[in-house]
Amino acid sequence: ERTTPAGWRAHALWPVAAGVIAVLAGTLSWTMRTVSPKSTIRLDIAFPEGERLATEQFSSIAVSPDGARLAFSALAADQQTPQLYVREVGSFDMTPLPGTEGAHTPFFSPEGEWVGFLANAKLWRVPISGGPPQLLADIPSLSPGGQGATWHGETIVLAAGTTGLMSVPVEGGTPPLILTTPDATRGEVTHFGPQFLPDGRHLLFSVRTQDDLLRAAILDREAGDWDWLDALTVGGVGARYLSSGHLVFARDGALYGAAFDLQTRTFLSPPAAVIDGLLELVVSGLPVTQFDVSREGTLVFVSGIPSTRRLVRVDRTSGEPVRLAEPSGRYEYPTISPDGRRVAVTVDDESGSQVHVADVETRDLKQLTHIGTNLLPAWVNSEVVSFAAQRVGSSSWDVYSQPYDESAEAEPILRAAGGQFPTGWTSDGRVMAYYELANDAARDIWILEADGSTSLLDATEANERGARFSADGQWLAYVSDRQGPDQIYIRGEPDGARHVVSTPDAREPIWSRQSQELFFRSGGRLMSVDVGADGPTAPRLVLDVRDYLTTTPEVGLPNYDVFPDGQAFVMVQREQIGPAPRLRVVLSWKRELLERLSTD
Repeated sequence: ERTTPAGWRAHALWPVAAGVIAVLAGTLSWTMRTVSPKSTIRLDIAFPEGERLATEQFSSIAVSPDGARLAFSALAADQQTPQLYVREVGSFDMTPLPGTEGAHTPFFSPEGEWVGFLANAKLWRVPISGGPPQLLADIPSLSPGGQGATWHGETIVLAAGTTGLMSVPVEGGTPPLILTTPDATRGEVTHFGPQFLPDGRHLLFSVRTQDDLLRAAILDREAGDWDWLDALTVGGVGARYLSSGHLVFARDGALYGAAFDLQTRTFLSPPAAVIDGLLELVVSGLPVTQFDVSREGTLVFVSGIPSTRRLVRVDRTSGEPVRLAEPSGRYEYPTISPDGRRVAVTVDDESGSQVHVADVETRDLKQLTHIGTNLLPAWVNSEVVSFAAQRVGSSSWDVYSQPYDESAEAEPILRAAGGQFPTGWTSDGRVMAYYELANDAARDIWILEADGSTSLLDATEANERGARFSADGQWLAYVSDRQGPDQIYIRGEPDGARHVVSTPDAREPIWSRQSQELFFRSGGRLMSVDVGADGPTAPRLVLDVRDYLTTTPEVGLPNYDVFPDGQAFVMVQREQIGPAPRLRVVLSWKRELLERLSTD
């Protein structure tokens, strides 16, 4: 028998409005398998203080095809890593699914007896009735912003990060098959958000173009080609076709719907807003939506105000945070200049992702990049910042550099097909470590030399990322899953000797600039080791950092940095302003959709 973790035990009965309960008492049997009331009913499910849905980077909710069950990725008050939970719509209780730590992007099997999910750059499925998750495939190109998966018959199709769609058999055992590659001649950059259409041959999905427009398209799996839908879908994401003959999609925090002829692929009426208040975040330049609709017409979505974030300096001794920049924003991946005077950081907002620079003394925040999508900054030296950039007209992620004071334009320093993401520089600013994102290979560590030449440090079947050079350049620390869970490795120069310096489930390595002390995060703890001629010491606790933003395992890059004196850190602290995100369910929503659109 599975039990509820301690963080959730006191809240086994979720709060539901008394008026809703009264309606449910007269219209629903709590044991019925398929929920199909005669009138539209709304459930508003709030999470207790300190407990929340995992809505930061990926889709976190799903509804079973018959509308009877919900699956969602959430964090208990004492957890740093989310896991999957399942709740029958006709029940107050929810059930954790063991072994699903780090899960996101849940989706149901056609019969609703399995939940598929993504975690740690891998595709899994887990039975609702109990049992361990089954690994189906490694998905090396998976990254935040490229989300969505769908299941039909014996096939699962998912979005492959920053590229196209791929398919995997439900029994696993074979490498993913690439279904689509964005068509550069049509200006396509990314394919995501797939949904099998009723015939199982065609797929509805979303397309991001080089001019940052969002479109809906339909793929013919047998022919291998796809067509964009009518321009009425421009700006919409997460398009879903309903058995009522309607197409719905999210745009600007609202859910839109319209009658749609699937045979001719044309709209029979202009789309109209039918639900407001959807939570929508921009991640790596792509909107991440939080809604799902069952074939029986049950709608589940997340509403509320997304948490904002503060950029703070955290003292190593006291653990007290002090604000480093005004105002609050969607900060991530801060990095400190070698002289300690500035912090470069990615900021996500409605217009996309851009690199900003904060002055530590004045707390002023200035936007550095303005063209395309720019993220993951890494200082070349105290004057120049490098970052990953996807510019208008390009389908690849390249590495650019630019002086922090904008005294010169940004210039490309590394261009290649796929995605190139900088992770760290040697102290003299001459050598850069980076990882490459591609559909057909796991992440590997690459080196860019001062003369522009590149070399692959070590090609393995594991995912290696987050590489950082020690201050003296003698060691390279990185994250790898070569032995299962992520661990921190260090590689010495020139002999290339490797050492594991962490316990399992560790990532985000950062070196002190004044010593051979290496910091990393493990769960909600910031740990460190000293690395000397005799190898690393045992890990020791530095700070409890549960209140600060961590990275996703797929990225593995640090979401913090250490100041040059080694006595303080820059971190990202969550700040909830306004109503916290909550889960909302609408039963028999298809009926309301028909009435609403016929009126409009």
